[in-house]
Amino acid sequence: AVLEEDFGVAFRNSTRVSKIVYDSERVRGVEVLAQSSSADGAEAVSADAVVLAAGAAALPKIVEASGLDASPGLSRVGELSCASVAAVRFEAAGPEPLLLDFASNVFSGREGENIAGTFFDIGELRGEERGKVFEVDAYNAVEWMDLDEAGLLEAAKEVLAMANPAFLSAGAAEASVASAKVRSAALRWTPGIHLATPRMRPEGAPEGLYIAGDLVRNGPGEFESHLGARGLSQEKALVTGLAAGVLATRDALRRGCCQLRDVPGPMPVEPDEAHIRAAKESLLAARSFGLQF
Repeated sequence: AVLEEDFGVAFRNSTRVSKIVYDSERVRGVEVLAQSSSADGAEAVSADAVVLAAGAAALPKIVEASGLDASPGLSRVGELSCASVAAVRFEAAGPEPLLLDFASNVFSGREGENIAGTFFDIGELRGEERGKVFEVDAYNAVEWMDLDEAGLLEAAKEVLAMANPAFLSAGAAEASVASAKVRSAALRWTPGIHLATPRMRPEGAPEGLYIAGDLVRNGPGEFESHLGARGLSQEKALVTGLAAGVLATRDALRRGCCQLRDVPGPMPVEPDEAHIRAAKESLLAARSFGLQF
């Protein structure tokens, strides 16, 4: 409500972008369809800048419908694919804390499931009580998509039990369970897709079009886009969204087309630790001598 009243932001729920509108100079807006509308009911929305944060499932469809699939920077987005994602957060019941060795953890290779993800002690991350509130985020979680909330909780507890078997018999505090599951939610990273991912300003695309999300190319040459947040999902999507908004604002200020004030961008991540920096430098040196990895 504050964004709508103070900044004129409009939220169009249950509305999807069908294509980008542009001319020989730059983007001019988008065409949108309300969920209940037919293709004949498309509505044009004018804009000086368009940030596409549609993800790898929808982006290729919008690009093709807009006639932009021949643009060099967008021609391979159809090669990208998505993974199903599920998240479960709950508070453990009982007076005794359930302790993890580390607040943030990565898991993979659960028996019988081609799944991987992360799990956290939320209280410890927040500087609060340890061993009470936990979250499990699972990727490529096809097997979790048909589970109800009780089933998702049990699956999450099985993941946590990889670090502490006491989770198998742990209960959840009443009304503390929160879960979400989405098919085709996150980019599936597979060998060879790096060059299929678009830059924040795709080559050959109309001026004023920006791409955000976990599929934005994350090489060293794109530091302005990811600012070092080169993770594969939430962090990168958040940072690239902020960076695209800042970039669009600054481009508009340079053109002098509207009354905007400059905004600070997201903070870059901390520098690499010494052993990570040494490993990267060694790899670059090896490649400079023609060694392939």
